[in-house]
Amino acid sequence: MRQTACMSDDVVDDAESGCCAYPLTLHEGHLLIEVEGSRYLVDTGSPSSIGRAPVRLAGREFALQAADVMGHTCESLVEMVGTPFDGLIGTDILGPLDLEISLRDGVLRLCARLLEIEDGPVVESVQGVPLVTVEIAGAPVRMFFDTGAPLSYLSEDCVQECTALGEVEDFHPLLGRFRVPTFSVPVKAWGRSMTIRAGQMPTMLEMALALGGAEGILGTAVLEHGVFRWSQRQQRAALIPH
Repeated sequence: MRQTACMSDDVVDDAESGCCAYPLTLHEGHLLIEVEGSRYLVDTGSPSSIGRAPVRLAGREFALQAADVMGHTCESLVEMVGTPFDGLIGTDILGPLDLEISLRDGVLRLCARLLEIEDGPVVESVQGVPLVTVEIAGAPVRMFFDTGAPLSYLSEDCVQECTALGEVEDFHPLLGRFRVPTFSVPVKAWGRSMTIRAGQMPTMLEMALALGGAEGILGTAVLEHGVFRWSQRQQRAALIPH
C-alpha cells in the first residue's frame, strides 16, 4: 500500500519503507533538515524540541515549546550555531520514530515503523538521549550520541595519551562559548575503527554528563563513516557501511 503521510514539496514519499525522507544539509557539523519550507536543527542531545509553531513529521504533527529547561529559545540557539533555522527537533519527537541519517545522500529519514537494525549492544537512553558504548584504548567508554555536537568530548584520562590538535572555540547550552584543547582519538564504534577529533571536557560539563552515567559526547563526525540508524523503541543503533 502506498504511504500517503509524506505529502509536501520537501519530503520524499518512500512507499516501500513507509518512511519520510527529508533533505539534509550540514552547517559546520550541525544537521539541518528542510520541512515544508522551514529549516530545523536535528539534535539527539536535546530532550526537548523548540520552535514557534507545530511541525509535521512522518505524518504526525508535533507541538514545539518556546524554550528549553535552561531558557534557551530558537533565537538564542541560532545565534550560537551561526545559521538561521526555525526550530530544533529533539528526542521527544525523535524517540517515537526510527531515524536514519545518510550524509553521503543528504537525506534524513523518519519512520513510524521499526527499521531493521542488526543485533548489537543495547543502546540506553537518558531523558531520551542515546547513550552508546564505544571502545577507546581497549576500554569501554559510555558516551551520549549527540547530533547537536559537531565536536566530540572526552575526559582528560581518555585524551592524555592522544595527539594534540590545538584549541578551538565551541559552545554548549550549559556553558555558553568557550575554548577547548582538542585531540586525535582512535575509537572503535559499532564494530568500526575510526579516528575522531575530541575536546577535553570542561569540568562542569564532565560533572553534568556523569549524572547521566556518561563519560563523553560522541559528535556528528562519526556520521562520515556510514549510514546511521537509531531506534529508541528497539534500543538499538547501527553504523552501516556505504
